Amino acid sequence: MSFTPFKEVTVANPGSATRYGSDDVLDIMKIFNAKVVSNKRPEVINPWRWSTWQELKQISEASVTTPSEANVAHLFLSATDNKLKIKKTGGTIVNLEDIGSGTWSPTGTETVSNKTVNVDLNTVKHSTSNTVGDILRGTGTKYDRFTKGTANQVLAVNAAGTDIEWQTPVGGGGGGETNTASNVGSAGIGTFYQKLGVDLQFKSIFSPDASVNISDDTGNQKIDLTLPAGIVRAAQANTFGDFQQTFRSSRLAITNPANTFAYFLVGSALTASRNLFLPLLTGNDTAVTEAFIQTLTNKTMGTGTVANTDTITLKHSTTNTAGELMRNNATKFDRFAKGAANTFLRVNPSGTDIEWVAPSGFGGVKLPDGTIAATTGRWGAFFGGSGNGDGMMGFAYTYNRLHGSSSSSSESFTDIYTAATSGTIAEFKTAAGFRRDSTCVFKAKWKLTSTATCKVKVGLSSATALPAGGGGTGGGVTTTRFDVTQNSATHYELAAGLSRLGVRFNSGAPGLGEAVTEVVVRFRKYGTPSGSATVGIRKNSDSTLVSLGTFVPNSFGSGEQVATIAAPGNTYAMLANDRVSLEFPGDDTDGIELDEDTGADPTGFESQEFSGSTWSNTSATLGFRIKTTTLPSGGGTDGDIPLANASGVMVHGTIGTHTNYRIARNSGAAAQTEEDSTKALANTTAHTLEIQINSTNCVVILDGTTFTYTTTIPATTTDLAWYMHIESATAAEKGLSIAYAQVVVTS
Repeated sequence: MSFTPFKEVTVANPGSATRYGSDDVLDIMKIFNAKVVSNKRPEVINPWRWSTWQELKQISEASVTTPSEANVAHLFLSATDNKLKIKKTGGTIVNLEDIGSGTWSPTGTETVSNKTVNVDLNTVKHSTSNTVGDILRGTGTKYDRFTKGTANQVLAVNAAGTDIEWQTPVGGGGGGETNTASNVGSAGIGTFYQKLGVDLQFKSIFSPDASVNISDDTGNQKIDLTLPAGIVRAAQANTFGDFQQTFRSSRLAITNPANTFAYFLVGSALTASRNLFLPLLTGNDTAVTEAFIQTLTNKTMGTGTVANTDTITLKHSTTNTAGELMRNNATKFDRFAKGAANTFLRVNPSGTDIEWVAPSGFGGVKLPDGTIAATTGRWGAFFGGSGNGDGMMGFAYTYNRLHGSSSSSSESFTDIYTAATSGTIAEFKTAAGFRRDSTCVFKAKWKLTSTATCKVKVGLSSATALPAGGGGTGGGVTTTRFDVTQNSATHYELAAGLSRLGVRFNSGAPGLGEAVTEVVVRFRKYGTPSGSATVGIRKNSDSTLVSLGTFVPNSFGSGEQVATIAAPGNTYAMLANDRVSLEFPGDDTDGIELDEDTGADPTGFESQEFSGSTWSNTSATLGFRIKTTTLPSGGGTDGDIPLANASGVMVHGTIGTHTNYRIARNSGAAAQTEEDSTKALANTTAHTLEIQINSTNCVVILDGTTFTYTTTIPATTTDLAWYMHIESATAAEKGLSIAYAQVVVTS
C-alpha cells in the first residue's frame, strides 16, 4: 500500500501572538511527514484510541537518545533485529518481544529462568488440592504435590534407592523398644552414638592420617587395629623413610653402653641450613674432634691455617731427626733428610727438585735475573734485592748519594745519585776482566729516578773511566742543503702505484757525514687523504728507515700547505745514496701532491719516486727543504760519546737530546758506531739489557728486542769492564736505580 505525504505549503506567514499563521500549519505538516522541526515536540495528555494498527519504522539503536527525564522511556523498532524495544533512563535497552519467550499466557507452558520467588510474598499452590503436610517431590520431570503419609510414618528412600516413600517403622511406635545402649569404662571414647526408634546406632572407627590400620575380621567377629610398618616404635629397630626427621638442639642423646651417660648433639646458632657430609668409609673408623688428643692418618690438609706449630705436633710416623725438612714429592709433603756436613740446599740444575750439595758443586744457583749459573766458569752479580726492602746496601730510605728503594713487594732497587753539580757522575763498575774469547753474558736491569736532563751509560767498555761529558768535541752547525719552492702552478702527485717521494744524496753531495735535523714538505691535499705521512731517511745500505717524524695531511686546510718535521736529536750521519723520503700510500682520488720546480735539482741531489720495488728520477724537482747539522768528532752527540777511542758495547742516551736509547759499539777507533734502539729514554720505567759477547759476534737484547753485530765490535782478547753510569747535565742530583747487574763467564 502506498501513501501520499501531507501537503506542505510555504506562504511565509508566521502569524501573530493572537492568530495562527500558515507557518504554524506548515510545522505540523512537517512533523506528520517525518521531518524534524527544531524545538517542537507534540505532547498528548488526552487518551488516544487507535482504531487500527500502529506502524513503527526501524531505527538504529545508536541513534536512539537516552531519556533526559527519569519518568520517560523511548519506544522504538530496532534496525539490528527488527524487534520492539524501549530505552530507559541511564541507557538500558529492554527487548520487549523476548520477555516471556515472546508472548505470555496465564495458562500456557513457559520456562522462567533466573527468577527469585519469595515464598512469604508469593503463593505457591497446587492447582486442585492443597492439604496440610503435603510436600513437593521431584518426579524426574518436575516438582509435584506429594501427599503426606499416615500417622507415625517416616519419610525414607525406598529399598531400590530410586525414590522416596512413607514407611512404617519396624517394631511399631516411634519410641521403639525400651532397651538402650551405653559406653562403660572410666576413660577413652565410647562407640555408642544414639538410639533411633528401635535402631541402636554406633560410631565408626576411622584413622584420618592412616597412622593406624583398621581391618574388619568378620570371621572372628572382631575389628583389628594394627600400626603400619613405617611407624617408629621404641621397642624395635626402625628405618626412617623419605621424610625429614627434625630433632631440636640437645634433644638427640646417644648413651654409653651402660646407659648411664650420653652424648648430646647440640646445634650452633646457624643463620641458614647447612649440609654435613659424611665420608665414604671402607672400614670402621673414629670421628675427629677439636680438642681430643688423636692421631691422624691418610689426611690431606686443605686451605686456611693447617697447623699452629706451637700447639700441634707435626711428626713422621717412624723417624724424626733434628734438621730434617718437609719436602713435597709432587703428591704430598714428606720427610726430607738433612744433608751431610757443610752441604747446601739448592734447586737442582734442571729446576725440578731441591737437593743437598757440597760447596764444590754449588754451580747452578739462580742469578738475580732468574737464570741458573753454570757449574763451570765464573760468575758474579750486584743485586738490588728481592724483597720489599731497602736494597742490597741496606741504607735507610733518605735522599743520600746511595740508598735503597722498593719497586714492588718482590723487588728492590739500589739507588745511586750524582752530586747536585753539572757534569758529576755516579756509577758502579768492575775491574776489566771480560773478553769475547771467554764467552761472556752481561745482564742488567735499571730505571731512572726522574726524567730530568741527564746522561745514562750501561754496558761493557775497555776504558778505565767514563769521563764526564764523554769524548766528543765540536759539531752543532746547521746548514740548508736542499730548498725548492714552487715556480709554477703545477704539482707532482703521489699517484696510485707510488708509495714514496724523496731526495737522494749523491756521492759528493753537501751534507754527507752530517745528520738531517729538519725537513720541510711543501704540498697540498686533494680529496680526503687518510692516515699519517712519515718523513725519514731510507738507508741505501739495507733500505731500513730512520724515522724523523710524521704529519696528518687531512688535518691541513686546502691550498698550498707546509709541514715542518724537526729532528734535532737525530745523529744518523748521511751516506752516499741515502734518501730523505716522504712515505704515504699513493691514491688518484684521496691523496697529496708536492710543489714542483721545472728546473734541475741542486748539485749533488736527485728528486726520485718509489713504485714499490725501485727508485727512479722524477720529471721535476720536488718541493722539499732539507737541513743538516754537523756531528761532533767521534760521532754521536756532543758530550755523549762513551766509546770514543775505546772498545766495547754500550746502551746510552742523553735526555733532552735523544728521544730513544742508542746502541754504541767500537773496536778502539776514534769514532764509535751507533744506532737508535727505538726504546724510549725519558721515562722512569725499568729497562732490561743483555749483552752477549763471544768469538763470533756481539748480541744486544734491549727490552726484548735483539740487535746482532759482527763488525765494529771489541777484539776477542780485549778486556772489558761493566758500567752502570749516570751523569748530571744540570745543577741537580740525578739518580739511577739498579735492580741487578751480573756477568757470567762460561769458558
